[in-house]
Amino acid sequence: MAFVMPGQSNLYVPSHEATGKMVVDYARNEKKYTVAKWAKTVKVDKDHGLYFTMDFARRAYVADVNGKDLMWRDGAMAPLGRDNTMGGEYLSYRTDRYAKTFTLGDKTVDQASFDLIASHSGMLAQQMMTWRTLQAATICQTSGNYIAANVFDIGAGGAGNTGRWDVSTTARQDIKRSIDKAKQAILDATYGGVDVDDLYLVMNDATAAALSITQEIVDMIKQSPDAYAYVKGEMSNKNPNKQWNLPPTLYGVNLVIDDTRYHSTARRGTPSATRCLDSDKPFMICSPMGAASSAQSPNPAFLTNFVYEDFTVETMKDKNNRLTSGRITDDRVFEITAPQTGVLFTDVLT
Repeated sequence: MAFVMPGQSNLYVPSHEATGKMVVDYARNEKKYTVAKWAKTVKVDKDHGLYFTMDFARRAYVADVNGKDLMWRDGAMAPLGRDNTMGGEYLSYRTDRYAKTFTLGDKTVDQASFDLIASHSGMLAQQMMTWRTLQAATICQTSGNYIAANVFDIGAGGAGNTGRWDVSTTARQDIKRSIDKAKQAILDATYGGVDVDDLYLVMNDATAAALSITQEIVDMIKQSPDAYAYVKGEMSNKNPNKQWNLPPTLYGVNLVIDDTRYHSTARRGTPSATRCLDSDKPFMICSPMGAASSAQSPNPAFLTNFVYEDFTVETMKDKNNRLTSGRITDDRVFEITAPQTGVLFTDVLT
């Protein structure tokens, strides 16, 4: 070994300590995923079973405007109401169990200068939530999953509009026309059985960015004190859409903007980010507000996530082989439980 003169770069051994053990990572907070807002979670205690779907039409049945079928004259028997029994059918669900795992050598774990197990567990959680978002989005952006009357081709004027959303003007109001028609279509299909407050308009960030600069939306925000305050950030803690310059509701409907990306490239390839939601296919669906419910609760949700086991995180030691493994387990299934409570928009951007 040759001797060298002392200098600033050769009197210490480079280590992770020099940066305070800084780790460069792109971890995504699980709470940032929006899918739980628009896919209703129902916890189940069996991995397969039945749920009962009611006949919406029976709830709105009126045989005679004058109530002749309800008349109960003195001395006569009360109406038996044989036509007033609830209709519906039992449908089934069956969950599947999925697991994401990693395995590391004990020496690798022991000698790492940061928490390698926590880092890997976080990565698996992000992968699972990204996959859950992609799966739910694919279901909701497939036209065959809706009743035929509730698929609106915006490019063809299918919602009473005269143009696509991203070129809408204050005079044309194409975005408002589409949203209003969708609300009416869902109310028609359910005979008014859905609360409009439970409707969610879901789009990706590219669609949101395009809408935010349209003349229609810019003028709407200017003319609405509440919307203007939300977009300016004066009520930023209550507006998840502030970064896209849009309010939390749009024309009376909850607005959800999803920016989840994924890729399917193997490790040695060059990945390219793809949005989980298609920019040209926003959708409006019912997802009753509140915490996760049980299978016995009234549930007019378009899409239901039946969950038997929700993200169990485990760490296992294999002492014989000196290995440490981690695993996240998810046991669930998505089912379209009320197709009448959704509308799919297609061809919304130029």
